[in-house]
Amino acid sequence: MPFTQSPLYVVDTNVWYVAQIGVDVDFECHIKVLEFLEHLDHCDKRIAVDNRHLIFGEYFRLLSQQLAPYDLLTRLMAQGRVLERAVAVADGVACLPNDLERLVHDRDDRKFVAVALSFSSPPPVVNATDSDWVDWERGLRDHGIEVIQLCPELVNTPRGTSEQSV
Repeated sequence: MPFTQSPLYVVDTNVWYVAQIGVDVDFECHIKVLEFLEHLDHCDKRIAVDNRHLIFGEYFRLLSQQLAPYDLLTRLMAQGRVLERAVAVADGVACLPNDLERLVHDRDDRKFVAVALSFSSPPPVVNATDSDWVDWERGLRDHGIEVIQLCPELVNTPRGTSEQSV
């Protein structure tokens, strides 16, 4: 799914992280991430986060205030282009339906899935470098969630040879 088709996205933290200058990642992936963020910025797209600030907490822990990704994120907030969605949380982790809790074994990534599921038509989840999303794509699709892989050449490589990110 091209990222131009959706008015709303749930963005994994690794996308923002890879966009930062100096992050050790494949150059082509860095460019694709910057293109996505430019699209987000210039096409009046929106992002969705949880109302418990699990996602924002992770974003702001990893982003440098001196770099463009942080500026874009704060600009989206100021422009009212960030939708906060209610999600259930237990022990600091977003709750999912049982079948998805078994599928999405990375507890930190459950918040992105929970936010997507909070919509009647779930927005896509955007990923750059986390190969777990490849493993979960089919099961998430069964729940109406598409995963946009910005750097499929990195996440589709055999385990142990790709860079793992946030």
